[in-house]
Amino acid sequence: MARLSQRTRRSLFVLALSLPFLAAGCGSAAATGEAKQACARIDRSLKTFERAQAATSPALKAQLTADAQAQLLSSLSLTAQATSSDGSFNALMTTVSEANRVPEQYLVPALRRQCKVIESNTPYLTQ
Repeated sequence: MARLSQRTRRSLFVLALSLPFLAAGCGSAAATGEAKQACARIDRSLKTFERAQAATSPALKAQLTADAQAQLLSSLSLTAQATSSDGSFNALMTTVSEANRVPEQYLVPALRRQCKVIESNTPYLTQ
């Protein structure tokens, strides 16, 4: 078996110490991608919800409201995957999961703000 030089051993040691940080960076990028996909679904849901609010027919309003909720809940798996990789997406996942219990009209402001942060290049936005 070949003997490793001291320089090679040091390089391998540094690489071994760096791997968790490199892997964390990849996980965060994947999580951001999943969160952005979830926000695309959430955006579709919000647009459907706006159409429901403008509907004049009660039947159409009920159908569009149900469609909006289904679209919103379809983003839950993506938000859960994002949160699993990066806990900073937990607020979005929690907000989406409330769609089973809370009318969407009360979730709209939070969903818009959370997705605005996710779709921006900075985690801090001004009002």
